[in-house]
Amino acid sequence: MRSIWTIIFFCLGVFHGNSAIADSWELVSQEEMRRYGVGAKQMFRGSRDKPPELAPEIVVKSPETSSKIVSPTDINLVFLPKGGATILPKTFRVEYGALGLDVTERITSRYRPTESGLSVHQAGLPAGRHVFNLFIKDSAGRTGTKKLTVLVQ
Repeated sequence: MRSIWTIIFFCLGVFHGNSAIADSWELVSQEEMRRYGVGAKQMFRGSRDKPPELAPEIVVKSPETSSKIVSPTDINLVFLPKGGATILPKTFRVEYGALGLDVTERITSRYRPTESGLSVHQAGLPAGRHVFNLFIKDSAGRTGTKKLTVLVQ
């Protein structure tokens, strides 16, 4: 009898309860975190030069980067063009970890960047430290970059 109640409560929780679990999706898997994450052997990743002076800016509105966060989490970005240029949303790119695993398609298959930014909902991340490199280009061909580091509890 006890196991029947356990099954009933589980089903109620899945179908009527925690929408955060039902609506979340996996941005980075545990295996990818192990393979590509902060602990992976770091390779040289692109230019270490400072971005062009008028490169677009990427502002991270959420998640909070100064403290631990819970997963799944929302990610809210604002794109700020400079020098009279406009943002080209189709150029948005996201690389994960030390080896630069491209996870752009995982995001853009669900959420579309606009000229003003991007809002992602309920992205699942395993516990640990995660580093994402964000890129966006403008109509003048300049690339703005932002490193987003989050610590998931």
